[in-house]
Amino acid sequence: MNLAGLTNVLLALACAALLPRCAHGQTLLQSPWPIAGQNLHQTRVSPYEGPQTVDYYWSFLAKGQQSSEPVVSSDGTLYFGDQLGFVYSLSASGSLNWNVSLSNQTTSTKTHQVMNSPALGSDGSVFVACEDGYLYRLSPAGTLIWKKNMTGGMITSPVISDKADVIYVNTISTLRAIYTGSGEVYWSLGYTSAYAPAIDSSGMLYLTIGMYLYFVSAKGTLLSTLQVTTSSNLVTSPLLGPDGAVYVAEYQWVTGVRNGAVRWSTQVAGGSIMANLVLGPDGNVYAATVGEAIYCISPDGDVQWIFQTGNANDKFMAPMMDAWGNLYVGSQSGLVYGIRTAGGSPDMFWQFATGSLSVNSPVLLRSGVLVVSGVNHVVYAFRPQNCSAGQYVSPEGASFCSECAVGYYSAESNALSC
Repeated sequence: MNLAGLTNVLLALACAALLPRCAHGQTLLQSPWPIAGQNLHQTRVSPYEGPQTVDYYWSFLAKGQQSSEPVVSSDGTLYFGDQLGFVYSLSASGSLNWNVSLSNQTTSTKTHQVMNSPALGSDGSVFVACEDGYLYRLSPAGTLIWKKNMTGGMITSPVISDKADVIYVNTISTLRAIYTGSGEVYWSLGYTSAYAPAIDSSGMLYLTIGMYLYFVSAKGTLLSTLQVTTSSNLVTSPLLGPDGAVYVAEYQWVTGVRNGAVRWSTQVAGGSIMANLVLGPDGNVYAATVGEAIYCISPDGDVQWIFQTGNANDKFMAPMMDAWGNLYVGSQSGLVYGIRTAGGSPDMFWQFATGSLSVNSPVLLRSGVLVVSGVNHVVYAFRPQNCSAGQYVSPEGASFCSECAVGYYSAESNALSC
């Protein structure tokens, strides 16, 4: 046997040892934001720098409300769904590539709402978990590749493995591992989580279910469970640190787990946690509450600082952090904030009023463009400062630079004012 033949045999054996069909499907796309949470550890940290000023770039009006963050491909293409059952593809400059109605792809009479973020496969395939109980795989051009009935509404964003051709989905009653190539079920467990799993470098899944943290192997074996709380259910996806630590939250407590045991729990006063945590490059955990506060908590559970906007209507969604440690967060008041965390104390350096009743979690493109969607059907984009105020008009439409720290959006004029 020649060297090429031996290599193919070894690759085939490696695939067979991991999963039976690893040569036929897709692993996780390496891109600026391929899944909800940005990465399999669910840290919500981008490797790119976000905008430092309110520089309104473009907006896009969707048919329905969006309930989750978009995902971003390698070339900056954005994908998201809405509550009318449409899936969208937008260019990095905000132009519509395509939209697809999922109600036209199936005879199901159930709701076709897309309440969660899609996931992107390594070939650019777009995987969408829909409330009609189907998991859809679309091509980068929006063509249906397959759809599979999961026999239950999807309750979390799907997560794709970075090592094997498997996508994990939570339905109302089961956690399933699905082959990305065929859509067939690899394994299924008779319990489920209301939050997307985190996955470590070995492929092990971490899930929050009720008051417990579950540890599940890549092959679907329940390895162990850990009771984290005795008072209320956990309300976030697990957050994995580089040192093996796991961070989770119930409504008013953030908890650190190490070596299979609870090491600390820190109370968050003045408002409940209702959104996923952030793990910064500095090792600190950031928790946003519905009581207009963001907590910075050290790896040992000590509160470093508390940021408050002073707006009682600021019920925060899940924040995201850029490469420089700047937090960007939307709120149910329709405001988007930029908050510097470097230097040991928080500093709000910009805010933007969308005019929406609520905005979802932001994401970052490789160019540094920040994108956030609102329940008013509008997707907003902000670009890094690269020109004098008022001197830039993009080829894509009305957009200009601004040096103001606070901006307000006008849907009528599609423009920003200070």
